Amino acid sequence: MNHIPWDDFRLVKAIADTKSLNGAADILNINHSTVFRRLSDLEKRIGTMLFERHRSGYALTPAGEEMAQLAGRMDDDVEAFTRKLVGQSLIPTGELRVTTNDTLLVYLLMPVFAAFRRAYPTINLDIVLTNQPLNLSKRDADIAIRATDAPPETLIQPASGFQSFWSRGFPTPHSASSPRFARAISCQHSTAQSPARPVF
Repeated sequence: MNHIPWDDFRLVKAIADTKSLNGAADILNINHSTVFRRLSDLEKRIGTMLFERHRSGYALTPAGEEMAQLAGRMDDDVEAFTRKLVGQSLIPTGELRVTTNDTLLVYLLMPVFAAFRRAYPTINLDIVLTNQPLNLSKRDADIAIRATDAPPETLIQPASGFQSFWSRGFPTPHSASSPRFARAISCQHSTAQSPARPVF
């Protein structure tokens, strides 16, 4: 006996789910006679009955039950894989509010933000220029970029310094690689619990 095609598993599962040839025909978008012929051919090829014919409908035999269960698992695996692919292809959207000061913006961050916008055009980048600390836990901003060696206790400074801000795949300014830069810049994220916001 040769291998059993995937379409035959789908056929058995459709008949098992609906307990009728007409119902299977509707699911598979084929006619009743085609379902009947394919089932007869399949049972002949594998040398065993998959269904018992009753007035109440088609009932699975032990062999049919095993094949229908396998078809269900295969169907679940295909659906899970499809969802995974769809999830990977989702495009991030929404608003990202970043606060910094005018000096950092003019001399360092302008090319970074421009590259970010090119890489993620569906995210609205809202830049808030101020030297005053904003309350991240109240969503005054999502990310605060400040030049400091001592961020407040309510904020954290990644060990990698400012590098974490653009570690999502867009270009990094040359000056960001210097040790002096890493010590001077603090990319601060709130440690307070807050509603989910779009991220990049």
